[in-house]
Amino acid sequence: MELVVTSIVNQLAKGVIFGAENARGSKFRVIVSDQTLFPVTGETYRVEGIEGEYRDQYGRTHKQIEVASIRRVKTSGYLLRTFLTKLSGLGQLRAKKIVEAFGSGVEDVLSDPERLEDLAMVIQGDRPALGRKIGAMVQAEFASKKVEEGFVAREYDFYSKLDVLGMNDRRVANKLWRLLGQSSSGDAIMDNPYLAAALLHWKEADYFGLRVLRAKGVEEPEEDVERYLGSVDIATKKLLAKGDTIASRDKWLSLAPAGVDRSRMVEHGLASGKLVEATNGLRPAATCFLENGISTMLADIHTAGKRVSEQEISAALIYAQKSIDFALTQEQSIAVREILSRPLACLQGGAGVGKTTVMAAVTHAWEHLGGNVVFAALSGKAALQLTKSVSERDHLRVATTITRLMSKLCDLSDGKPVEGIDQINADTLIVLDEASMIDTPILYELMAELRTHDTVRLLMVGDAHQLPPIGFGATFHSLIEEQMITSYLTKPLRQVDGSSIPMIASIVRAGDVPEIDSYTGQTDGVQFVSASKSQLIDALAALYADVRRFRNVDDILVAAGMNDTVKRFNDRMSAPNYEDSKRLGVHARVYPGDPVICTRNHYKRGIVNGQLGRVARIYPEIEITWDGDDPLSIGPVPPEMGLDVSLAFAITCHKSQGSASPTVIVALENAPMITREWLYTAITRARQHVLIVGTPGDLRKIIERRSSRQTGFALTLD
Repeated sequence: MELVVTSIVNQLAKGVIFGAENARGSKFRVIVSDQTLFPVTGETYRVEGIEGEYRDQYGRTHKQIEVASIRRVKTSGYLLRTFLTKLSGLGQLRAKKIVEAFGSGVEDVLSDPERLEDLAMVIQGDRPALGRKIGAMVQAEFASKKVEEGFVAREYDFYSKLDVLGMNDRRVANKLWRLLGQSSSGDAIMDNPYLAAALLHWKEADYFGLRVLRAKGVEEPEEDVERYLGSVDIATKKLLAKGDTIASRDKWLSLAPAGVDRSRMVEHGLASGKLVEATNGLRPAATCFLENGISTMLADIHTAGKRVSEQEISAALIYAQKSIDFALTQEQSIAVREILSRPLACLQGGAGVGKTTVMAAVTHAWEHLGGNVVFAALSGKAALQLTKSVSERDHLRVATTITRLMSKLCDLSDGKPVEGIDQINADTLIVLDEASMIDTPILYELMAELRTHDTVRLLMVGDAHQLPPIGFGATFHSLIEEQMITSYLTKPLRQVDGSSIPMIASIVRAGDVPEIDSYTGQTDGVQFVSASKSQLIDALAALYADVRRFRNVDDILVAAGMNDTVKRFNDRMSAPNYEDSKRLGVHARVYPGDPVICTRNHYKRGIVNGQLGRVARIYPEIEITWDGDDPLSIGPVPPEMGLDVSLAFAITCHKSQGSASPTVIVALENAPMITREWLYTAITRARQHVLIVGTPGDLRKIIERRSSRQTGFALTLD
């Protein structure tokens, strides 16, 4: 019998249960033991099987079919309905009526004026005149758009193919259209059956890919090379999600999706070039390209970058110490001298060891030698802190985000004037702060842009003991192992009088459990507050209020590990003003003074992922003051950006990287992603005061747990 899917009851690991009804309106519960079937509401299937009854938890009886064979005979038309709503006068309801009435013949009806009456009756059968008016408008618009280089016709054809092949995820369909829709080949999706593997879970991607292969006439699609290469993409996605860029053969076998011959997946990956064999494992070809490219470009700077004599360095170092009016320690003096002697240099140091002082000294010294310095950091918050650190009362040195730096470099290449950068040449020193946060794709993009200019000098400054980048790779962590280019600062200096932050951070970094004083009130340094899991949110809220009261500041960072904890704390803190707050996107209601964070890059707006801000006003529009190059700028939040702004009374520690605050409250939770590096990063976000909230047992477990990342990056120097 033929059944129309009315609901999806359960998508199980070994099959699916869905609700359906036949042409007479009889309802059925359908059980299918096929893990590759993903029915969608509105589709029609021809079903054969054993009919019986099913009694639900309320004692009601339903007709049930345990399927022996099933075949889809009609699509849901969901993507076509979505496409039709782009035409004037057609909402979801009318678009649905048109697809149900004409099915795959929709394009013919929209293109043929002789079918206007048919279209009008479907659009508005009870009001023929209105139906003809809307139908004529729809046909005219469709015809006009079809002549726009055939764009609309191709888009319609593309969605039609996806619909027939069982793709009903509008989000994925739109991404596939952006990737393949502009192809001159109308069968682009047929040539890339497993491209959806990069966008979907394997089960859905495999279902779609097998349908495409069968439509191409492949007799054994389960053994087709395209399926194995699609599974390589899935395995690669899993690998990169952990931040790794290389893995052993055994690890790759474990990453293979269910239902695929794992050994054959690896062999097809190697044969196709998607996987590259290395001495210590297998690398995805894409990350191999990026990492090898970065290595080559960095080696070029090391070889061709401008060098200065020892005599010039000594004179510049004397000048720098006078300029910053600060006596460098012996370790800092050695670091400055080494950095000035190296076209490619790294500065590694933990919290409170004086990295900022060294950067300031290097800046004065290099400018004394006739060079110019360009500063950048990954996040807007880090760029703002860097600006404050290297600027003087009579000399503003503006640091920018790496994204904005790349945009400026591109403008310079095009001959456009760029504010803050006169030129990029052999006398230019690029300083990248918080370099341990920079992932492989971003660093590659920056290096590729720098390569279009004269060979510059490069200094990367960071702390490899912090959390690795959010994205994949860990180039800085590998670079500092090369002593030929790396200077190390190891001796903690006083952060503020009596502060225990550098000392506690060093103990945690070494893997030991520090003795931390209990919280007693208005004391700088690090204190501990005991709180069980059930008490955590209450304790965080009480401390937040206490700190605001005795310090009279709003700049407090609450760093948590779990998204659920972040949400619960944000909800708690925003509750008092909930009724007077205003909806921002789908994630938050905001009130003046609320801290917020941007969770996605909006380069055109100059706002990047992780950038913090504060709500300035909510009427007539919501306006936010964003941290960054211009902290005084206030602007309304455009609708498309509202979806990517969340409350930031608390944020995850990953998102806090690059940020700093006078007071940091750390929420301890015993979870796999909460590691020693996580705790060290959270502690070192504070300039004056750290409150660690949790249990002593969790503190011990977290310090014992490590973050690790395997990469294929290697720097080869002559």
